[in-house]
Amino acid sequence: MNFKRIYIAMILMVCVAVPGHLHAAYKPEEVLAVYVFRIANFINWPDEASMTSLNFCVEGDKQIARLLDVIIQGKTIRSMPLALYPGISEKCNVLFVSKKSLLSQDITHSDSMVTISDSKRFTERGGVIALVPSEGRIKPKINIDNIGSYSISSSLLRISIIEGGSQDD
Repeated sequence: MNFKRIYIAMILMVCVAVPGHLHAAYKPEEVLAVYVFRIANFINWPDEASMTSLNFCVEGDKQIARLLDVIIQGKTIRSMPLALYPGISEKCNVLFVSKKSLLSQDITHSDSMVTISDSKRFTERGGVIALVPSEGRIKPKINIDNIGSYSISSSLLRISIIEGGSQDD
């Protein structure tokens, strides 16, 4: 029996079902990996019918990459198998960029790639979703001006901090 998979599965279930203040019992990279996986469930790509897989990429944090790899093993999102690629690739549908690796320049990405980071200022630099601390929890901050050709479910938008668009007026 693979105890590492069981451990990650338990983390996933607890993070979804338990209030945010209990996240402190888990390592930050465990919580981030679960969030990246969960967020992908709320993204719809216009070409999903022709997609053969949903590809995750992680830049700058090998531990989050390892955890995400364990989480996605054997899972699908809307019948698409999940895959993980190291670093930034043209294959990425969901790219997590660790604040440890952010360069000084703005984030550039393809129109079909959702970019996520744990950097508070990520959305100001061109990223789509920043996972930021808020009242003892991690909360998604989404810049709607940076969204590409995909759509983000209203369920995710409802629980997020929204930037851009008419919000900046």
